[in-house]
Amino acid sequence: MIFWLAFGGALAALAVYIGVAAIVAHQLTTPRRRSPAADPASFGMRCEETWFPARGERVTISAWHLPAPGATRAIIVAHGVGGRRGKEFTTPSHDLLEYLVEHGFTVLAIDLRGHGESSPSRMTYGERERPDILGAVDWLLGRGYAPGTIGVLGLSMGGVAGIGAARAEPAVGALVVDSSCADFLAMLREHFRSYSKLPHFFLPGALLIGCLLTGVQLQRLRPAELLRGMARRPVLVIHARGDALVPATHAQALAEAGSGALWLTDGAQHLGSFAADPPAYCACVGQFFDAALAEAGATWYQDGFFAEDSADEVRAHIRRGPPAL
Repeated sequence: MIFWLAFGGALAALAVYIGVAAIVAHQLTTPRRRSPAADPASFGMRCEETWFPARGERVTISAWHLPAPGATRAIIVAHGVGGRRGKEFTTPSHDLLEYLVEHGFTVLAIDLRGHGESSPSRMTYGERERPDILGAVDWLLGRGYAPGTIGVLGLSMGGVAGIGAARAEPAVGALVVDSSCADFLAMLREHFRSYSKLPHFFLPGALLIGCLLTGVQLQRLRPAELLRGMARRPVLVIHARGDALVPATHAQALAEAGSGALWLTDGAQHLGSFAADPPAYCACVGQFFDAALAEAGATWYQDGFFAEDSADEVRAHIRRGPPAL
């Protein structure tokens, strides 16, 4: 009798554990879909709404195509969790999009799957979102942009997806990663209790059910390792010192893994670097891509990573370009 009572109690406890873990997994993998921000055409920019498939999948990605006259280089802009084109940061990104176009870059601002007006999907924090960026690369290649002349500006989850896409596709010539994590599990462990209001005891169950929901083992998502294994390409990592969601140590790990440049800004929150100083942000990103995508197939690299407070010092470092061989 005692055995069956204990057995029944164990089954009940297991059912509660699975039920609670399933709720957390559902919340963790369900994106917050919001409509795109104001159309850039309302700001006087030439803008074309376009759609294309994620590479190799029946997923439709929506995007703004912002062409620069006579452009031979293009930048893909990918947002983070809960973001969408035109609102990739804590403030609208139209100034940055306009700056890039005015400086000769065609811009393709995309809604990752499950966000904006792209196909519904569960969220995997950059793992299954990689084909979305690869689909954008394919779209640009199909319009005559040469391999090596396409850059990616990825924000948070979009940065993780950008890292994976760049590793898979040599046509991506340069990468800017803003506010992304180096190790997803390490970040999740740090915030799990405050996010779920539950003890860490429930984290393994939530990750297991999350894998059943998405087909992705999120605990194995380590963007720094992806960067370390990527063929050497120009990488700029940007991160706000005041980011409480993803500590700046993640940015340092990414920059070191990718032998890239690191700019730690005075931003006060996650994705806060652009809002902290839009002109400096625009100038640094624009000058980085200008040097890194100078010519189709050009070789350009950073001689190690750095962490500077001054935007002027960052711009000066980028302008120096590669050392003489």
